[in-house]
Amino acid sequence: MCFKSASALAFLFAAVTAAAAEDSDSRLHHVDLQSHVNQPLDEDFLPGDYPGDSLSELARGDCELGGIPFRIGDDLVQVSGKFLPDHPTRVEDIEVGQHAKRIHFLHAARWGAYGSRGDSLGHWVADGTPIGYYEVVYEDGSAEAIPIIYGVDVRDWWSIWDNAKATERGKVVWTGNNPHLRQRSEARHTDTPLRLYLSTWENPRPEARVASIEFVSLGQAAAPFCVAMTAEKSDARFGQQILNLEREVERLTRELAKLKKQFSGEVE
Repeated sequence: MCFKSASALAFLFAAVTAAAAEDSDSRLHHVDLQSHVNQPLDEDFLPGDYPGDSLSELARGDCELGGIPFRIGDDLVQVSGKFLPDHPTRVEDIEVGQHAKRIHFLHAARWGAYGSRGDSLGHWVADGTPIGYYEVVYEDGSAEAIPIIYGVDVRDWWSIWDNAKATERGKVVWTGNNPHLRQRSEARHTDTPLRLYLSTWENPRPEARVASIEFVSLGQAAAPFCVAMTAEKSDARFGQQILNLEREVERLTRELAKLKKQFSGEVE
């Protein structure tokens, strides 16, 4: 029995290796945000204090930004913050339904760069402040949190207040303009005062199917928003083979422990 089990184990290892070799980075799944969106790109961002302050000049459809293909719709998902109390704190059940080895997010924040610590407006946010997170929910009910940290992953989508300061982890993959900022004196030094960031999350459990994603605000002055998500799919067969292999390893471990007891005379 032991020799037969070892052969089965070797076969499973070979199958996993073959499946991994067939996997391709070009296998993409564009996560559909449209049933959860609450801010049209062509309309002024709420609370609507600045006419023409929108993402109307961001291209729609299939676009490659930072080397990642995204599918950009007509609307985005904005969660709440200090200055957006009427927006949702948590957007649940953004459907994925795929095995994913990594997920890419096209996002940014509103507010955070203007002013200074402790001023009366309270727009400014310190680097290193968590402002939200994505929660990846697997089909088995477990979850992984992906933090959104100001100055690390994203900054204020207006770059004019911090001189386009870099982030530690996120990458600016789109810059642009809008009618409001073209008329604003503080933005005259640049043709591209708007920015969006790319964040990439490596899934520690590519063998587990991702059911959905939740987008959560932590209520800071900087309120995160998400324009698009793209998942790089891992092979479903690969995932099932890993689960099968884990079960087989567990079974063989129990069997080995039992045989060791029998060999040493510790028969139950």
